[in-house]
Amino acid sequence: MRTSMKLRPYQERVIEEAREAVRNGHSSLLIFLPTGAGKTAVASQMMANAHSMGARSIVLAHRRELVVQTAERFRQYGIRPTILMNGFEFDPGANLVVASQQTWDSRRGWLDAEYRLVIFDEAHIGVMRQRRIMDDVLAVSPNAVFVGLTATPMTNSGPGLGSIYSYLVHGPTIGELIEQGYLVPPVHYVMQPIDFDPTRHIKITGGEYDENAVMDWFRGEHILGDVITNWEDHFYGKKTIVFARSIKQSVYIAEGFGRRGIPFAHLDYKTPEKDRRRIISDFRSGKIVGLVSVDVVSEGFDVPDVEVAVIATPINSVTRYIQRVGRVLRQAPGKEQAYIVDHGGVITQHGTIYNFQQWALEPARPNRRIPYHAVKGLKAEWMRRCPECGHEFRPGPKTCPQCGYDFYRLPPGYEPPIIPATMVEYTEAIRRERLGIRKKCRGIELPIHINEQDLYDLLLHMAAIRGWKPGFVDILFYSALCVCPHELKLVKKPDHILLDQYGDTPNDLASRVVKRFFVLRNRGYFSNVRCWG
Repeated sequence: MRTSMKLRPYQERVIEEAREAVRNGHSSLLIFLPTGAGKTAVASQMMANAHSMGARSIVLAHRRELVVQTAERFRQYGIRPTILMNGFEFDPGANLVVASQQTWDSRRGWLDAEYRLVIFDEAHIGVMRQRRIMDDVLAVSPNAVFVGLTATPMTNSGPGLGSIYSYLVHGPTIGELIEQGYLVPPVHYVMQPIDFDPTRHIKITGGEYDENAVMDWFRGEHILGDVITNWEDHFYGKKTIVFARSIKQSVYIAEGFGRRGIPFAHLDYKTPEKDRRRIISDFRSGKIVGLVSVDVVSEGFDVPDVEVAVIATPINSVTRYIQRVGRVLRQAPGKEQAYIVDHGGVITQHGTIYNFQQWALEPARPNRRIPYHAVKGLKAEWMRRCPECGHEFRPGPKTCPQCGYDFYRLPPGYEPPIIPATMVEYTEAIRRERLGIRKKCRGIELPIHINEQDLYDLLLHMAAIRGWKPGFVDILFYSALCVCPHELKLVKKPDHILLDQYGDTPNDLASRVVKRFFVLRNRGYFSNVRCWG
């Protein structure tokens, strides 16, 4: 096995910082590296270092595609792992293992040898399962070191990453990687005009928009702008991934491209394994120019020459937003730009991909969901009913076992209504226009004589009086205007200047902003907001 490889400077820094953290007593580390920053290269070097010291290593992923993809990438780096997953022959004597987290759960107790290094890919997924795996490993290897790799160090629900990791190693931001030439610069496109504020109208469940509420808001399957026509007019022939909001809409979009002679394919969790491998292989080779999916290719899916990400659904989760647009930021021969096309009001809500600067380790918090093992066997199993013949059966098959009815078949003449909108590049002028719309949506409209810097000063002044941290002020500002202060390049003035200017009494406007924030927070908004300058 190759014991060293050529690493980028920031990758060497990340590995050295991780080593230093272990030397200082941390046995569980979370490493933040954006999409395209080379998480697999970092993991490979860590495994090579462990192997050179005679230690065995495991890498775990939460999806079948990621397990296979990770093992293949390790082979490119000269590492020959064995795979622990259904359908693969497992070598229990191997020093390096790439495993499926689900297979680990189903074969608990298989571990009978010490593994000193355990790496979790996409560590923001499945905190409770990671904790169970850690307990299994520690029972055999008390001195094991756990490393989580992620491009988005936050979770939508559950106990929080701080409950299993004690130290965050912070890699470069997306903006820094673009400046250094490791990622391609994106161009953002939005639909214009648009008067759509998802955070005001759509229910949030588990940190993400409730699918049924989204469907109701869009009156079934409405789409902001014409996805297919816009793609033909502006991105014809460019390799594309479309993120839909439902399987039904995903099938419709894929078939819509097909009716125009453009090879797009739909992919979902229940696509047969043989078909899935064929579709992904054809997409990599270029036989298929586009994939349409809800969530299958959102995380870890590595096809560097994808140029266009089309978002055809609202996204409340910052994690999902960053993961999805990250699919198009990787470098590839001949690729100079990436294109992010927003048909769901996502950029209006979260800002551009440059908006996410620094992260902090998410604190441990009470689990907001009942653990699966606590309800398994108690929850009544629902039955699926065929609308054609009335046959009831356990959920799973995509077609009725009795009459063959296809549950995802589109009705004759089905065509989602399109909300008229023109695609335009997201510029500073557009951002400020949207900002004006968002002021009204939040119920906070600044007086004519008050600008954004004035509001920021008033909130900082209130924080100085009440002893709040500056980070909370950024969240308050976002709650009012839906834009982070650093994006507007606002100045954070010292407390003594603010107190001299405004006195010892909070301003009425700032008090209204704070009150509005707590009202909206209690309704489930802002659960995923991160604003750091």
